[in-house]
Amino acid sequence: MERTRGTKLACLAFLLLQLALPSWSVIADAQLLRPQPQSVHLESNPCVPSHPDDCAICSFLQTPVEAPGQPSLTLPEGAEHSECRAEAVSRAIGAIAAAPLPRAPPQS
Repeated sequence: MERTRGTKLACLAFLLLQLALPSWSVIADAQLLRPQPQSVHLESNPCVPSHPDDCAICSFLQTPVEAPGQPSLTLPEGAEHSECRAEAVSRAIGAIAAAPLPRAPPQS
């Protein structure tokens, strides 16, 4: 089936619209969001907080952080050296590796 010249032109126009419309929509969106020249700057008027003075989040953010104390690295009295878990696991794996292999099933 052969396409006519009108069908080819319609497909080309549709292709160009598909390529151009996303760009045009981004530009139009940017034009709508652009600040207007008559708008008032934020610095010219002091802003009024929309929450109470005893706001929990603001008080948390404005509270200075206390320096943490030095961590204690001493062992408690009576603590003795115990075997590490890695040592126990490696010994168990070594025991499994040293075990004899099972016999094969009998051949009939």
